[in-house]
Amino acid sequence: MSNIERVSFYITIPEYVVYDKRLTSLAKLIYGELYTIANVTGKGFTWISNGSLAERFSVSNKTISRSISLLNDCGYIEIKLIYKPNSKEIERRDIFMVTPTTQMSKGYPQKCPDPMDKKVKENNTNIINQYNKPKDIMSSSINYQFPKWLNDEFIEQVKKGNPENYEFRIPIAYLNQKLGKNLKFVEANLKPIKARFKDGYSLENFKTVIDKKYNDWIGRPDMVNYLRPSTLFGTKFDGYLNEIVAQKPFNASLYRNNDGAMDNLF
Repeated sequence: MSNIERVSFYITIPEYVVYDKRLTSLAKLIYGELYTIANVTGKGFTWISNGSLAERFSVSNKTISRSISLLNDCGYIEIKLIYKPNSKEIERRDIFMVTPTTQMSKGYPQKCPDPMDKKVKENNTNIINQYNKPKDIMSSSINYQFPKWLNDEFIEQVKKGNPENYEFRIPIAYLNQKLGKNLKFVEANLKPIKARFKDGYSLENFKTVIDKKYNDWIGRPDMVNYLRPSTLFGTKFDGYLNEIVAQKPFNASLYRNNDGAMDNLF
């Protein structure tokens, strides 16, 4: 089950898009999706990723990339990349809707590139591809359904970040909850989490690993310091997830009464 609460609404596709023969049917649907989100949120733009659109329309990321490029080349959208401060790393991609007035004032291009012949360039940033992790189009602090095992105090920690990164922040917040620490949501801690999501693991898998290793290491001075993102969520993650929890041996003496008889077993 997705950790996003889905919001139902009708997709609106403007008439001037519907009857534009230069656009493919999928491109028109995607425009309708973008156009509707921009209006529902009231922002006039959306930052939805290619991975989210691909999951929603059951197509590949490359197919989505073709349609986004076609809409951009035909003047229906404008793409703005937002970079992190003092960095060349992309924080997110904003897609702005070009209104009919703006579109007509610029004039239609003579010819849009054929989406099947145009070379597709996949953006390899974590914001655009989102590591192929499906997300709902309305991923916001209002509509996100946090796991029940994360307490309110630590949900607030997660909410201080970009809604598109909530799933990456939740494992750190839960680890803080278990340890009573204040581990930061820095890239060094987020990087192994993103890698595991890319491998196909879920939030519940992260919780399981944290719980297992917490129980194993919390009382051991030589191991407790390894309760950290780089160790828990690194290359040994799958091993931690699938390891069998050793059962403590049955101690019959705990259940014997003064007469030596067994009781209180059930």
